[in-house]
Formats: sequence, structure tokens, C-alpha cells
Amino acid sequence: MPEKINWLAEGEAILDKVLEALDYWCWEVVGDPLDCYSTHQDLGLYVVAEEFVGWSRFKITDKDLEILSQMPEKYYKRLDAKFRKILDRVISNLMKKYGEIE
Repeated sequence: MPEKINWLAEGEAILDKVLEALDYWCWEVVGDPLDCYSTHQDLGLYVVAEEFVGWSRFKITDKDLEILSQMPEKYYKRLDAKFRKILDRVISNLMKKYGEIE
């Protein structure tokens, strides 16, 4: 009998890992968080997750990508919207703190 997947729970766990990876990437590696987050603003959750697959620090796996790709559309859309809303809020806060992107 196939294992039943709790799509939202699995998706939320992946979303948390992707946000953590993006946060580290933008602040610690790129060093220009406003530009970095803005660059990722128009990318979907799957695409950003794909960027960080295999980095042991973030523990985003090929299985995570498989879950996202097989996830029913209604759940993926909900998670993707949440991802974009969080990025929009982060960008808005950074713009208030540091000013507009040049």
C-alpha cells in the first residue's frame, strides 16, 4: 500500500528549508539582500528550491523537488503564494530600511 502524503505538512517543511537557504544566500553569500531577494521575487518555490538542492547546509533534496512536482496544484499554489508573500514582505522591509533598488 503506497504511503499517504500530507501535502501541506511536507510542503511547509520544504518551504521553511527554502526560505532558510535563501536567507543565508542573500545575507551571507551575496551580501546585498535587497537585490538578492528582488532577483528571486518572480521565481516560483520549485525553481528556488532547485537552486539549493544538494547543499548539505540546507538539506533540500531531490525528494523535496519530487514532492513539489507531484503535489496537487491547489496545495502547490497555496505554498507558492505564501512563498511570494513572504518575499514581498521581506523586500518591503528591506526597502524601508535601505531604500529603493538602483
